[in-house]
Amino acid sequence: KLLDVAKTRMKTLKDFKLQVTPFIGSLKPELSSEEKELRSKLKQKLEGVSSWNKNEIGKAIKEFNLENEIDFKVLYKIVTGSTSGLPVADIFEIIGEEKALDLIS
Repeated sequence: KLLDVAKTRMKTLKDFKLQVTPFIGSLKPELSSEEKELRSKLKQKLEGVSSWNKNEIGKAIKEFNLENEIDFKVLYKIVTGSTSGLPVADIFEIIGEEKALDLIS
C-alpha cells in the first residue's frame, strides 16, 4: 500500500526514499517552538479520531488546519520536516494509529 501511495508523487526511485523515509524511519525534524506546539496540538486532534481510516484522519487534519489557520505546507513541515510529501491521511492509515501518533510525539 505504501508503494501505491508513493507512486502518486514520485518520478524516480530516489524520490521514493525521500517521500517514504519520514514515515518509516526515526527522523525527527528540527522544529521551531511554534511548530512543536502545533505538532502537539495535531497529536491531540488525532487522538480523538474514533475510526482510524484515511477519511476520518483527513477530516481531523482539515479541521486542525482550519482551527490553527495553517496550510498543508505547514502540516507537512511539522509531520515530516519538509514542506511537501505524501498524503498524510493515507500514510497514517497505512502505518497505523500507534506508529502515526508516535511519529508526531
